[in-house]
Amino acid sequence: MNLIRLGKAVKVGISSPFFGACKFKGISTAVLQTSQSMVTLVVATTVDPASINPAKALLAMPGWHPGPTLDGGIRSFKNGDNLRLLEQDKFIIEEDDLDLRWEAATGETVAELFFLSRHAAVSNRPALTIHPIGVPHLKDGDVLPQGGRPGWAAPPCPRIGPWLILLKKIAESHNLVPEFEFIGMQITLEATHHGPITTKPTMFIEIVWEGLGLGEGAPVGIWSSTTEKKKVLLGIGGGHYVPRHMDVILKDGIWVGHLLSGYSLPMDDPGKTNAKITADSIEGTWKQAISVAFDATKAAFPGGEIIAHLDHKLDKLRGSFGGGLRDETPLRRERRKRRVNGGATPYVGGSALARARLHVMLGGLLLWPGRTLYHQPTTASHR
Repeated sequence: MNLIRLGKAVKVGISSPFFGACKFKGISTAVLQTSQSMVTLVVATTVDPASINPAKALLAMPGWHPGPTLDGGIRSFKNGDNLRLLEQDKFIIEEDDLDLRWEAATGETVAELFFLSRHAAVSNRPALTIHPIGVPHLKDGDVLPQGGRPGWAAPPCPRIGPWLILLKKIAESHNLVPEFEFIGMQITLEATHHGPITTKPTMFIEIVWEGLGLGEGAPVGIWSSTTEKKKVLLGIGGGHYVPRHMDVILKDGIWVGHLLSGYSLPMDDPGKTNAKITADSIEGTWKQAISVAFDATKAAFPGGEIIAHLDHKLDKLRGSFGGGLRDETPLRRERRKRRVNGGATPYVGGSALARARLHVMLGGLLLWPGRTLYHQPTTASHR
């Protein structure tokens, strides 16, 4: 079995040599490969040790050969028919359209992109994280703090959920969980955020590993015709590390779409009014964010059933509406149930604001079992 070692430096806000002596055995099932006609792009940057160290470890494995150099001096390496590694000298979020640029330069079709990157948290808490990318809640003229394009989200890579489960299994099988807990480490998803701009299914792997079992085992997390009609979670609400969405993903093995935290659902305060509050009266880019995230998720999982999972922490969202609405009753997810079409569903209840918000926010999507509101086939437009 291959000896897998976490990178020499995990960056959490600032560089810290966390895992120099931490080792995994065997991650051979996590082979980076796709179908014969498609390629996977793994993107690393030399300006981030937490990105270039695992890239160097990958390149130290057999089967690599130099590839073409893209515009901007981006170097490439090839391994077999399916795997390509790009090495750039800018920050990871600064090189847009790498998938399209690769296709134009080589004639190959990109199936997915993995960005190797550090994890930086305000709390400085170390974490091994995976997440989709996009800024669907921003509008034209807004500041882009970490790249991307206003109102854009990349299709989420279907491997996000399976690889999260794989990471946890590896940590548990090698008794690393107690060590992680001792230093405050968490293995977690993150909400959808930042760039760079891509059009193909994408995920950031903000973990530091050295070595993947290239050529050994089967790929993990490839969406294909055999996985069509499976459920795909679209997470709505909650904090940046989306723990409640992650609980559902880990418990049920559901596929992972975009994960919109509360800060990605901005709603403007309509002020004090006696008029009836409707979805149209609630301004802000929250409808845009959900529409973009839904469309991108649907594009990444053709044939899948998109499930909207609503985090119950609505008070934080409601708090941003302003004093005129703070007395409104929040949505209740799991009580006051009634029967609809022979099945038990939660009582929507709550305020007119909550009902109006959810009607447009979910647009007829099926909430995860226990929170079913409406159903809409994925062939229909979310708008």
